[in-house]
Amino acid sequence: MKRIIEISLLGCMIILSGPAFSQCPLCTPDTACISTDGYPTICPFEAPVGYTGEYYEHVLTFYIPTVVDDPGTGITATLLEVNFPSVTGMPYGLNFTINDADSTYHPVDGENHGCATICGIPLIPGVYTVNITVNILAEAFGFEITQVQNFPYTIIIEPGAGDTGSFTYDNPAGCGGVDVNFEATIVAPAPSVTNYLWDFGNGQTSTESTANIFYDEVGEYQVTLTTSIGNFTLDNVSVSNLSTNGNGDIDDFFSPPADPFFIISDGTGTAIYTSSTVDNTTSNTWTGVGLGLQNPPYTIQFFDEDDVSADDDLGTTTVVINEGVNYFDIGNGTVGTISISLAITNVLNDTTIISVFGTPNAEFTVGNASLSYNDPTLVSYVWYVNGAVVDNTTNTITLGPGGQYTCEVANEFGCTAVSSAYLYCPAVAVQYDALTQEVFVDDIYETYQWYYNGLAIPGAIFSYYTNAQNGNYAVEVTTSYGCTTLSEVYTVAVGVNESAAVRILVYPNPVDDALVVKYPTRSGNTDITIYNMLGMAVYKHAMTSSTQQLDVSHLAAGTYIVQVNNQRIQILKK
Repeated sequence: MKRIIEISLLGCMIILSGPAFSQCPLCTPDTACISTDGYPTICPFEAPVGYTGEYYEHVLTFYIPTVVDDPGTGITATLLEVNFPSVTGMPYGLNFTINDADSTYHPVDGENHGCATICGIPLIPGVYTVNITVNILAEAFGFEITQVQNFPYTIIIEPGAGDTGSFTYDNPAGCGGVDVNFEATIVAPAPSVTNYLWDFGNGQTSTESTANIFYDEVGEYQVTLTTSIGNFTLDNVSVSNLSTNGNGDIDDFFSPPADPFFIISDGTGTAIYTSSTVDNTTSNTWTGVGLGLQNPPYTIQFFDEDDVSADDDLGTTTVVINEGVNYFDIGNGTVGTISISLAITNVLNDTTIISVFGTPNAEFTVGNASLSYNDPTLVSYVWYVNGAVVDNTTNTITLGPGGQYTCEVANEFGCTAVSSAYLYCPAVAVQYDALTQEVFVDDIYETYQWYYNGLAIPGAIFSYYTNAQNGNYAVEVTTSYGCTTLSEVYTVAVGVNESAAVRILVYPNPVDDALVVKYPTRSGNTDITIYNMLGMAVYKHAMTSSTQQLDVSHLAAGTYIVQVNNQRIQILKK
């Protein structure tokens, strides 16, 4: 025979998964992991922070003692078998691998340690409450005890930096929408030119090195960056006029007017190119120079070549590195142009995927006495009553204590949403203590106001009212969480023979327009009075026969009390 006995394994927060999770490296337990209170535990207690787009790996060691003593109940239990069938609420992109093939341990046989590995690349930042289902089979008092418990474990994922070979981004995925900062990382040194062409996958493009893009629709977006590097080449040099410096040299007598050539020097002052000499001209174009400009600043110096005397200096100017034809005027009469082209020498393409996952619908269905979800895409539920977590991780919660009920749900992608609040105000039941002649309710509310026959009783602002006389009593209470509730009417009728009530019939109930009161044993004068829930009389009628029909069509929908000769019968008016 088996009996189910509740054992609260305090402190047991073991984070494991079922056999379906098998994508992480196998781990080795840390046998130094024990607990000081004798309960199951894990080491370490806190998971390290993870970052989106970055590989995450964390090993948990868990300790399961053979015997658990619960001082609260006085129960000593021997743990026969501990099984971890499921884990929900994991950050999207992370997986679990347990070091036992069937996720089952037998502490009674000495299996007191185990471990699990959490690994993967998280994609969505957030604070995740991972829910772990644990099946426990224990023995106490000679009976086998079974228990299912759910344990929470928090994993924090913060935004991290993703990267490709040529750009970085800070959010690879998000829920409902994601804001991403992109930055190109390749910049060629001057005078090379680096150009960027972004395609963000959502119809937007850019040629800047950085961009901020907001993706507001669910889907996957392929982002591509084309990085082009171009180098400048000096192609042609032209002079349309030369300085007259050097005129009158003996060489000019034999070879007038000039024999020009030029020398180009780089940023170190080193001459790296000398042109050919053209005889007897003051203008010329040198084509096909083909000089790569990689070490600026560059200067170009013009000369008049002389055979007998020294070459004449016709002036120097800095080479302006701009694509196209660049005009120069040295100021001494030497003027001309320098033609420069830009050639693409390197092209790099990189891509990544930005994902936007749907936000779950957190709105629950309200039943008669419960709140529930029927959405197969939801994988975890955290219920709250007045802001405090309730020990319930299922898709349904039974309405119990009054308060504001909310639920945080998560879908398979780890996206979460919180429902709107549902205010539940339980009915308030008035009780009567005949010994003290006191009507009262539980002393759990913020304020109280008692009513007698529909009128407020001055000063009756406590959970009780003493010296209650015969009549109709109700109390209106308020709570800190927003409820204002009027109790049902309680009629104090000391000394009235209530056995007569069974001989009175009131129908139909619920009623629409015509209410029938049947009193077969009626004798003498009989009054029928209908009260609302404040105890106020809203209808009176003399009963002239044993079956009386009443027109109640003028009464608003609600709950009423029919009183016949002090006998109370509750009816519902549609």
